[in-house]
Amino acid sequence: MTIRSLLIFSVIILISSCSKKAANEDSLPQFRLVSFEKFLFNSFVDCNMAEVWVGDTLRIFPGKYGEDPVWGNAEELEYADGVNPDEVFLRKPDEFVDPKMPANARPGEDGLHGAIWFETVYGLKR
Repeated sequence: MTIRSLLIFSVIILISSCSKKAANEDSLPQFRLVSFEKFLFNSFVDCNMAEVWVGDTLRIFPGKYGEDPVWGNAEELEYADGVNPDEVFLRKPDEFVDPKMPANARPGEDGLHGAIWFETVYGLKR
């Protein structure tokens, strides 16, 4: 192999590795803020509005359930789903589902102690 062939081969490898890196950068989460008309969210609202994509469906889990030592008892954990955020956030109150949760147990008894809520997490496949 001549030096010229080696140099051309090296440049091709370098260019292809740069384009692969750019493809990986495109797969990172991105966002864009857009104007939107105000709407009323029809469920419990707190600082924790967990969402998850399950296939092509977005699901939201507002609220909490159980006895929290700071905020007290609550039975506000619900969920709703749809094909996009607008559809989910505009669900009517009767379209939210109450998950089947265990009763909160008294101290010293077996069962649920404390509160349950969901957090939003994002994972990248590598």
